[in-house]
Amino acid sequence: MASKVNFRAVDDLHLTKMMVKMLTVLSEHEREQISTRTIEALTAANVRGKASGKHGLDCKG
Repeated sequence: MASKVNFRAVDDLHLTKMMVKMLTVLSEHEREQISTRTIEALTAANVRGKASGKHGLDCKG
């Protein structure tokens, strides 16, 4: 959008510039939520003593 190039979504011909912006914001929010949930799950697994890394091995080189 920053390049000001006009485009048309062939799967949704009624997609407006506003809708693209809204979908972008929602996608960014979901990405942040996924990251937060992943970090929380890994931390909880760590607290339970669950092995992490490749094949359950600590990969600290």
